[in-house]
Amino acid sequence: MLSTREARTAKKNVAGRSKKDDQDGSYSSLSAKIQAWQDSADSRQKHLQQVVNGKSSMVRTCSTKTGSVRGASSSTHRKSDSTTSSDSKNHSSGYYNSGDDESVSEMVNALNETATDTRKEFLTALVVTSKGQLGSSSLSNSTELNEIKQSVERLRAQRTHVERLSQRNEDLERQLVEQKAENETMQREVFTLRGAEQENVAYLQSVKLLEQRAHELEETCTAKKIELRTVTKKLNCAEQERDELSQKIQDIRHDYGDEIKALRDKNKKLLQLVEQLKQSNEAQTDEHKRMEQHWKQKMKAATRANSETIDSLQQELEVSCQKSSKLEVEVYELDKQVQKLLATTVRQTTIIEECDRMLFEAEAQQQQTRTSYEMQLQLSSELNTKNERLELQVASLNQSKNLETIELEKKVSLLERELGEYKDRSKTAEEALRKKDKEIEVIQRACVTRDENRLHLDEVLLVLLCVNRQ
Repeated sequence: MLSTREARTAKKNVAGRSKKDDQDGSYSSLSAKIQAWQDSADSRQKHLQQVVNGKSSMVRTCSTKTGSVRGASSSTHRKSDSTTSSDSKNHSSGYYNSGDDESVSEMVNALNETATDTRKEFLTALVVTSKGQLGSSSLSNSTELNEIKQSVERLRAQRTHVERLSQRNEDLERQLVEQKAENETMQREVFTLRGAEQENVAYLQSVKLLEQRAHELEETCTAKKIELRTVTKKLNCAEQERDELSQKIQDIRHDYGDEIKALRDKNKKLLQLVEQLKQSNEAQTDEHKRMEQHWKQKMKAATRANSETIDSLQQELEVSCQKSSKLEVEVYELDKQVQKLLATTVRQTTIIEECDRMLFEAEAQQQQTRTSYEMQLQLSSELNTKNERLELQVASLNQSKNLETIELEKKVSLLERELGEYKDRSKTAEEALRKKDKEIEVIQRACVTRDENRLHLDEVLLVLLCVNRQ
């Protein structure tokens, strides 16, 4: 910016010259022009100061300081020099403080351009005045030349100062550009941080949803655990019933096995007795036949012989009657034995019927156990499907959270262990059912053998009855 000190010094020089040479009208016109230029420069500066005051507070303070300094510079030229330098410094510092505002930099550039224009006009005016002075008065004093030289040097110093200020303004503009770039980067970072905050909010929402899912899964796991406990209780009850049935079957075997063995032994003994009786009856029949033949021969001989043999025959008849009475007693005893055998067969039939009833009850219990086993298989299939669903849910959760997947994997491993135990129990139940089926088959075979023995005994008894009737 062009300082008013040089303009005022030139004005004073022109005033001194006018005192020396009142006749020179051109010099007065130059002073009037200089004053007009100075007034125009002051008006421009005031207008620019008003604009700067409307833009930023820092430039307003600097402009007020420069106005006060310029008001004080009318008294002394040196004070005006110091105020202009301080004005430029304050203006630069104010510009530096308000470097974030682009409008301030534009106004400073406009001020610099106006200062350069006023400086050029003032230099041209000085050149014109110097030429007029040289043409009009060749006898000017050396003091005036020295003053002109000093003013030129001052103008050069101001020019260098203005160049320095322009360089400083360029540096400040570069700093502004850098600060703008930094601000843009910071704004980008702020946008990225806002996006990250939004992502964090979304992640928090997803975490809350995952926690809700985990709570739901825990509730389902607890419900399934309760179902498994109920199923295990049912299995334990079925196993207890199975054990009780097996114990009952074993007791029945122990109770009726000895009786069956005793009955078999009795049947064997009775068969032996029947065979012995058959043999004795055959022998007796043979003896009767022989005796009849013998008596026939004797009767023939008696008819042929004398009456003396009749007494002997009567005696022999009495002996034969005694033997026949003995045989009748033996037959009566055999009938009693047959009745006893019939009673034993009736008892055996009642025992067999009781065994059949027990077998029927065992088959009914077996059917119940089978139905319970089928229910257990259905429950196991449902648990398998539910476990598959849980495994799918665990896979989805594995993609979202690793920690929750570890906990869920532990829970799934526990469920798999429980399922393995349940499968082992089901296998043991199947093996027990197979054993029961085998035992029932053995019992059925024993019953068949009993029926066959009973039929055989009935046939033997019928044969004996037929023999006794004969």
